[in-house]
Amino acid sequence: KLFELRGKQLNFISDLPPHESCVRGVCASSHLGSDDCSLLVTAGGKLSMEFYLLHSATSMVSSLCSYRIQDKSTIDHRMNVVRAIPLLPLNGLWKSHLVL
Repeated sequence: KLFELRGKQLNFISDLPPHESCVRGVCASSHLGSDDCSLLVTAGGKLSMEFYLLHSATSMVSSLCSYRIQDKSTIDHRMNVVRAIPLLPLNGLWKSHLVL
């Protein structure tokens, strides 16, 4: 579940799909001066990651993509921490993030 803190009030925004073995790492990243949207990344069991775009003005969440490894050798592997860092915009157009 995704909630937003505005002032002193916690508001429900959206249900996000569950990760196998639960969500273990969450981070958000946004470019300075960009109040319109942010990148949200969740990570969990079987080295899975989900990428979302958060629209601040409307409190809407859009799914960008998923990353999952289907190989059985990853069954005991998890991502417990995830970080995202905004990179410098390319020609002022592309807003990229480095996700570790």
